Amino acid sequence: MSGKSKLVWPVITLLLLGMTAAAGLLLVESPERDTGFWVTLVPIMLAEAMFGFSFADFGSRLKESFGLFRAGSGVVVVGYFIFTMIMIPVYGNGISTRTLLVVQIIGFGVTLIMQLLFGLAGRAAVEGVTGFAVTERNKTGFKLESAALLSELKTRFPRETELLRESGRLAEAARFAAESVKASAHIDDKICDGFLKLRASAAEYPPERMLEEMRALRELFRQREELIKNLR
Repeated sequence: MSGKSKLVWPVITLLLLGMTAAAGLLLVESPERDTGFWVTLVPIMLAEAMFGFSFADFGSRLKESFGLFRAGSGVVVVGYFIFTMIMIPVYGNGISTRTLLVVQIIGFGVTLIMQLLFGLAGRAAVEGVTGFAVTERNKTGFKLESAALLSELKTRFPRETELLRESGRLAEAARFAAESVKASAHIDDKICDGFLKLRASAAEYPPERMLEEMRALRELFRQREELIKNLR
């Protein structure tokens, strides 16, 4: 994803959040803004934030705890947004604040569980067909993964010359990489995770984003080679 796209989605999301907050405050006068009002409004804004930031893959370079804002969780987020909108008439019918809060917590909890299950299922599906399944996280696995990625990209983006060229560079870096050593285990894990992410997201990421991720992965290879060289 290009730098401009990364800025556009967060800006749109913030504008939408501001509009939602303004609409809520205008439609419900101050004396009527009880706890139930905020219990209804805040989850709607949270769902909007999750949906908007996921388009920018806000959590892509962060840890798994930021999975709410990671691309690929769109189906679950849309479901949660629909749930929060359904709670508006429920609130309007005079349901007790305690019951409303419990229902909202249950809805958010189900959303978290669904995101976790979707994430684990997607990762398991990728790991099941990767070179790492039989070679572990080492040079041989890197070579198999880079070759498989290059083959996929040739099929999906036959006219993206720069993307294919970068994939070739990545395959070359993997092919001539040094054998793994004990001290390189941490960076080997990062490279493996990078390949898994690229394979899992190949159907979702645009060419610009794929190019960016491959360059970052090739930088990891450079750091790995420098580390192993210094150990010799």
